[in-house]
Amino acid sequence: MWNSVVANTFEVFLDIQGVVTGGGGYCPHQGWKKKALTIPDYVPGRVKCHGFPSFDKQIPRNVDDATWGVYYDSVQRWICIGHSSEETKEECSHIEVLKGFVLGFDKKGMMKTIWIEMTNCCPFNSATS
Repeated sequence: MWNSVVANTFEVFLDIQGVVTGGGGYCPHQGWKKKALTIPDYVPGRVKCHGFPSFDKQIPRNVDDATWGVYYDSVQRWICIGHSSEETKEECSHIEVLKGFVLGFDKKGMMKTIWIEMTNCCPFNSATS
């Protein structure tokens, strides 16, 4: 059994206990906006989703109704899905749930950002700008 939380079309996968186990999905690089990103400070840890509906239906749930921006920094090789501003970064706590996979949460515990370190990503390898 599995379930997921969705930001745009990118899924954060949860196991049956609600613990984040990974991420993936359709996030086409044509929609990424180039930006010099400041990678947030983060700590390693586990994230568990509380108050999630039953896992028996295996239906992804949207984080919210907003369309999250997708930003990339080809020099640092990171992607940020969500709010990449300095203001939001300071308001969030960031947890690295897997190597190079960092989730940012506001003070209410709501997910606001997904940071992904891209080590072998085709759009970065072929980017000309």
